[in-house]
Amino acid sequence: MKKYFIVALLFMAEEAFSQVEATMPFMTTVAQSAYFNPAIKPRYNFSFALPSVFFQYASNGLTWDKTGTRDETSGKWTIDGDKLTSNLRKQNHFNLAAQANLFFLSLRVSPRFHLTVNADAKSYARLTLPQDAMAFFTQGNAKYIGQTLSLSPKAEMLTYFDLGIGGAYSVDRKLTLGARVKMLRGAHSLTTKKSQFDLTTQTGEISASADADFRTSGLHGKPFENLSFSKIWEQSGKNLGLGFDFGGTYQLNDRLTLGASVVDLGFISWTNKTYAYKLDPATSQVSFKGINIQDILNAPRKALDSIGSALKDKFKLKNEETGSYTTGIPTKVYLSGSYKLGHNITANGLLFFEAYSRFMPGLSASVQREFGKRMALNLSYTMTNNSYNNIGLGFSANVANMQLYLVGDNLVRGGIAILRKDLNSYINNTQFFTLRAGINVVLRWTKAEEKGAQPVEKKK
Repeated sequence: MKKYFIVALLFMAEEAFSQVEATMPFMTTVAQSAYFNPAIKPRYNFSFALPSVFFQYASNGLTWDKTGTRDETSGKWTIDGDKLTSNLRKQNHFNLAAQANLFFLSLRVSPRFHLTVNADAKSYARLTLPQDAMAFFTQGNAKYIGQTLSLSPKAEMLTYFDLGIGGAYSVDRKLTLGARVKMLRGAHSLTTKKSQFDLTTQTGEISASADADFRTSGLHGKPFENLSFSKIWEQSGKNLGLGFDFGGTYQLNDRLTLGASVVDLGFISWTNKTYAYKLDPATSQVSFKGINIQDILNAPRKALDSIGSALKDKFKLKNEETGSYTTGIPTKVYLSGSYKLGHNITANGLLFFEAYSRFMPGLSASVQREFGKRMALNLSYTMTNNSYNNIGLGFSANVANMQLYLVGDNLVRGGIAILRKDLNSYINNTQFFTLRAGINVVLRWTKAEEKGAQPVEKKK
C-alpha cells in the first residue's frame, strides 16, 4: 500500500505554484511588506522580527461543499458524483504554502538607503486534478466508452531556505529603486521529467498504461525519520541556488505613487541524495473489469483491492541514484498604485500574477488608515483563482517598542463565521485564504511628508 501511495504521489508531480498575498504589500507600517517590493521603505527606522508564520490555501473553483451532501440527521457526508462533476473546471488546482520567518532585520542606514536582511524556511505543495480524471472516478466510464483518456494528475513538493540581503535606495524625491539577492538552500524536491497515465475504456473493461520518469532530492528511503532542524539545514547545504528580487516605486504627484516588482526570480541545483523513479511503458500495462463507482466513493480501500494485485505486478516503480538536476522557484510579479485620499488614508490597487508554468492573475483593491505610529488598519477586496468573495484585513498595533501584526486575505468572512459559530460553513466554502502573523521590535517612526511617503532628507 505504501508503494502505491508513492506511485500516486509521483504521478502527480509536474507543475509548480506560487505564494501570493494581496493585503500585505500595502502594510508599510510592517517591515515585512518589503518582501513584495524591495523598493518599499518601512515606516520604522529599525525593525527586528521575532519568529513569525505565514500560511496559504487556494483552489481555483472546487470547494468541499460542492462535492456532496450532508445528512442533517446523522451528519454523515456523502459524495455526490453528479454534483462534484458539474462544479469541476478543466484543470482543478489546490495550493498550500507555508513560511517561517527565522530572522528579519530592517534598518534605515541613511536618509536615502534602507537595508533588509532575512532568513526564511519555505514550503509549497500543489495538486492539479484534470476534469476528465475526476469525472471518470466519480461517474464511471459510460461517457468515455471507446476513448483513451490521459488522466495524469500533477503536483509539486518543494521546501527550501531563503537567505537574503537587500536594500531600497531613493534616487531622488520621486524615484526609489530596490533589489535583493538571495542564497537558496534546498531541503526536499520532487520534479517530473515524464508523466503519462492513459486509460482506454470498453464495456466492462478498462485498460491502463503508464510511462514515468521522476527525480527527487532528500526523499529517498526514510527522509522524515528522526527529522530535526539541524539535519535539514545540513542536507540543504548540498542543494544550493540563487534568487533575486527587483522593484521600484515612483511618486507621480503629491497623491499618487506607483510601484512594480519581480519577486523570487531564481533556481536551485539539487545534488543531495538525488534519485530517479521510473515506470517502464513496456511492462506498465494492465486490464481489469469495471468496478462499482459508488463503492469507490464510499469505501475506496475495499473497492480498489480488486485491482491491487494487478497494479502490483505491472506497475513496478524502479529507482536508482542519478545525477544533479535544476529547478526554478515560482516567480511573482506585482504592479501597484496608492492614492492618498487624506491625512493617513490611502486607497490602493494591486495587479499580481505568477509566471511559472501557469499564469495565475489576481486583482485587489484596499483602503488603509494609519493612526499615527500606534495602529494601522487595512481592508481589502481580492479577486483571484476564480474566487470573488475575499475580503481581507490587515492590522498592526504598537505597545511601547513591540509591534503585533495580523494580515490576511479572506479573513473577514472567517471572523463573522466564528462569531456566528459556523466555522465549518466558512471552511467548506473557502477557495482562497492567507494569514501572516508575528511580532516585531521597532524603533523610531518615520513621519511621511505631505509630498511623498518616502522622503529624502536634505543635507544641512
